[in-house]
Amino acid sequence: MATARSAANYASAYDNLYLQNRPDQFKGKVEIRVIDVVIVSAAATGDTYKVAKLRAYERLVGVNIVTNTLGASAGSCTIKLGDGTTDNLFVTAATGIIDVLNATGQGYTPTADVDVVLTITGTPVVGKTIKGYLLIVPARV
Repeated sequence: MATARSAANYASAYDNLYLQNRPDQFKGKVEIRVIDVVIVSAAATGDTYKVAKLRAYERLVGVNIVTNTLGASAGSCTIKLGDGTTDNLFVTAATGIIDVLNATGQGYTPTADVDVVLTITGTPVVGKTIKGYLLIVPARV
């Protein structure tokens, strides 16, 4: 006779469906924070741009950024994305299409409001753009 078994996440799935007041469940809501940076003046290595704010207890779950060859040649400029304290907490020295968070940034949940800061390494060309978005699960209130 076959044995009925529960998957490791069965209890959590059940609780999420039937016990709606669990503080550790987010009920499937995701917010998008748009990133839109235009290089408007000559920049230097290490220039930073505040691109978003994570409010206390929001959870960062995804990123998608396109850098469109920031420097005079491909790969001459990279970006890092961090929380203002650790400049590469979310994304480390990347260029092109960035769609994966670092392991340390995946699911990052601050206990106080923090700025999401983009750092440029290299000398970008004036007029170039950095566009994209962050996927954030809102904090439960």
